Parts: sequence; C-alpha cells; structure tokens
Amino acid sequence: MAGGGQVCTYNDITERKRSEEGMAEKEAQLRSVLDNLSGGIRYVDRDRNNVFFNAQYCELYDFPGDLLKIGDSVRTENLYQAKRGDLGAGDADALADAWLEKLPVHVEPQSWERTTVHGRTLQVNSTPTPTGGIINIVTDITERKQLEEKLRQSHDLFSRAFQSNPNLMALVDSSTGEHVDVNEAFLDTLKFSREEVFGKTPLELNHWADIRDRDRILKEHSEHGRVRDFVGQLKAKDGTLVDCSFSTDPIKMDRLKLVLWTVIDITERKRGEEALRVATLEAEQSNKAKSDFLATMSHELRSPLNAIIGFSAMIRDQMFGPKKDDVYAEYGADIFNAGHHLLRLINDLLDLSKIEAGKLELNFENLDIEEAVMGSIRIIEPVAARSDVDVRAELDKNLPLLTADRRAFDQIVLNLLSNAIKFTPQGGRVSVRGSTNGKKTSLVIVDTGIGIKPDDIEKVLSPWGQITDPMTTDAKGSGLGLPIVKSLVELHGGKFALKSKVGKGTTVTVTLPNAGP
Repeated sequence: MAGGGQVCTYNDITERKRSEEGMAEKEAQLRSVLDNLSGGIRYVDRDRNNVFFNAQYCELYDFPGDLLKIGDSVRTENLYQAKRGDLGAGDADALADAWLEKLPVHVEPQSWERTTVHGRTLQVNSTPTPTGGIINIVTDITERKQLEEKLRQSHDLFSRAFQSNPNLMALVDSSTGEHVDVNEAFLDTLKFSREEVFGKTPLELNHWADIRDRDRILKEHSEHGRVRDFVGQLKAKDGTLVDCSFSTDPIKMDRLKLVLWTVIDITERKRGEEALRVATLEAEQSNKAKSDFLATMSHELRSPLNAIIGFSAMIRDQMFGPKKDDVYAEYGADIFNAGHHLLRLINDLLDLSKIEAGKLELNFENLDIEEAVMGSIRIIEPVAARSDVDVRAELDKNLPLLTADRRAFDQIVLNLLSNAIKFTPQGGRVSVRGSTNGKKTSLVIVDTGIGIKPDDIEKVLSPWGQITDPMTTDAKGSGLGLPIVKSLVELHGGKFALKSKVGKGTTVTVTLPNAGP
C-alpha cells in the first residue's frame, strides 16, 4: 500500500472463544465425572494412541499418576515403558491392541478377565467405535471372584459331605417337590438309580409306606421351619419297608429354595427294640410264673412244716413224759432243727420272690433306731452265746428317727447279725455302730470273722450265691440273706456296701434316710 501503511483485518471471535471455553469447561466436567467412576476407562484411537484414560484406570493397572497430566495422547508402548515392570505377553491391553490392529472397524464387543501382578482380577469389556478406535471399561472383580471361589469351595464341601453321609440324604425343590439331588445311601437303601430319582417327586417314586407320614412331616416343616426325629417308614423299589427317623432343614442354594431331608435308617434299632420288648415280656411272664410258683409252694409247705416242727418239739421236750431211751429226744431235736431251717428257707424264698415281682408292701413309719437295734440284739443273743461270740452296740447318742418299715428293718439287722455270727469263730466279736450326718443315718455291722475273698463278694450278693470254702462248710444257709438285705435297703431309698478282708473280718454299711421334720 502507498505510503507504507498497514491494513488490519479484525474478526470477532467472541463466540468462538466462548465456545472453546464452554467446551473446555464441559471437558473438565466430563473428566471429573469419569475420574470419579468406580471402574477404569481407556479410549484408544485407530493409530494406537491412548487418547484418554481416567484415574481409576491408572490405579487398576499400576500406571504412574503423572500420565494424566500429559496433554498429548500417549502411545501404548509408552504406557508400558512408564510402568514399572512389564505386564507380560498375557497383558489384556496388549491383546486388545493386537486385536485392534488386525480386525476391521466394525467388530463385536468382547469381554475377558485378567489377573494383575498384585493378584487382582480385572474384567475388561472392549467396545469398538465407528472411527476405528476402541473403548476399554475395566472393573475390579477381585472380591467377587474370591466370593465365587469361596462359594465354589463351600458347594464342593457340601457336595462331598452330602454324598459321603451314611444316612439317606435328599435335596427337594420346595416349590415343585422334585428331587434335585440324592446321595449314594439313599439310592442303595431304596434300590433306585440316580436317573430314576432326579426330577421326580416322592409320590412319583411311591416310596412312602404311609402317605400320611409325608403329610404330617410337611405340615410340621411348614409350621416350624424344620422337623426333627419323626419316625415313619419308607418303601424301597422292591417293596421292602425301611424304618426311618426323618429330619428336615430349609436350604438356599443357587437361588433355589430347597428342603434338605436327612433320613436315618433305624430298622436294626427297631428290630432290637422289638426283640428287647419281647424278651422283657417273656422275662416278666417267666418271673411272674416263678413268683406264683414259689408263693404257692411256700404256702403248701408251711402247713405240714409247722406241724412237723410242733410235734418234733413235743418229742424233743418229752412233753408227755420221759422216754426210756434218750435217742428219741435227740431225733426229735434233729427233726425240729431241720424243719425250722426249711421254714426259714421257704420264708426267704417268698420274700425274695415278692421283692423281684415288686409285690412286697412296705409300711413306712418313724422308727427309733436304738430301740429297734437293741431289740434285734436281744433276739440274736442266745445264738451268739452258743457260738461264744460277743455282740455289742456302739450307737451315737440322740440318733434321729428313721423312715422305715419296722418288719423290714428288723429283718435287715437280724440277717446281718446272724450272718456275722455264723462266720465269726468262737471268741470273736460283732459290733453294731450307728452315726448320722443330719440327712441320713448309717448302721455299720463289723465282725472279726473269716472274711470274704474279693472275687467272692459279688457272688455272695447274688441270690443263691454261696462260696465254697473249707472254713465255711459248717455254716449252713440258703445264700439269700445278703441279697434280701441289699434289696430291702434299696427299697427304702438307701445304700448297701460290703467290704471284707480274708482272716480280718467283714464290714457291712447300711445307709438309710432320716425321717422328715
């Protein structure tokens, strides 16, 4: 231009600046939103340039955070160079880049998983863009995978326990009633194959002996949420009946609502119970027959024995005048002693049969211990005098009253004293000691007799249990005294104990409850 001037052209770019500022603002807002997403995002263009990735992406892949400050796009290989340590040939992004280079623009989205060097499991969803690029959305699924693994292990453990359980086990769909699974014990016991059971209901299998049992179990399960120890029967495929104890529990598995049936085969137990019931009934009947027989025989024998004893006593005592020959008196004494011994034996038999049959009636009353014990000692003193055995009482003062049957208590004391005297040599001693602890009173009968061997104690406490010993051949008895005493003590709610040493003597302790206030 003449004169050296300048021509300036001015364009109004206000709108453009506003637009650029608006775009920058929107881009910042978009970046803020993307950076706050829970997953990682990366956009790669067709030229392998990483145009965009958010903070989560860098964190998930352990890329340096300052990459986000780079304004220009970042080549994929530069990402790997910036990362500490190579991710290896199996890196998901490397595979994605190779996939991007080989495939055309219009490809289907793909998804895969990869594990990082830090042990995290990532799920990568790749979606192609119309311009030939690719968008990767990366999600950390480590916790989900761990949960899935724990769930798999739990299912595996349950399956092993389910299949190896010796009881019959069945999983039934609560909505359809169909069998989802059964174990080997179920199949073996009910004679079904696995194919015959799966998808079938118990009604279709017809394995209920009584369909009402099933209805009762389902009702109880519905009302209480579970069933425990319901006894019923199942029917095997061949018609065999199986006695069972049923239990049910609700189970949720893979979104299914199931009922776990646990069935215990109690056939052998039921057979044993029935056999025991029959044996018990037979024993009771046999015991009753024995008791009836003993009671009848005792009654039938007592009458003639009383006559024999009475008349023999008359002959022995020469009540109708002296006989020229004293041998008749001796014979009368022998008859009297034999008859009296037989009568005692019959009485013992009758008492034992009543005790065993539970027919012995006891009339409990408040009993003065000292009076009862001294009365028994006075009765037994003539026998002790003939054997030259000293019998003495060593009772504590002010002993409380006992709650006992007087006849049974006298029988206990007399039997124990008689037994002690019988097995104590001449010049020996028998002591009756008494003490109380406030609730119970103990009577202790101690003798200085021949004693009992440890192996023979159980024997002498059993009916008819007599020990064979040269030192006891002259001591006659039925072997019923101690068993009767022990049974009478136990009928009173007391305890019986016997201790003995050969050559030292025997100690019998009887503990009985005191009378109430």
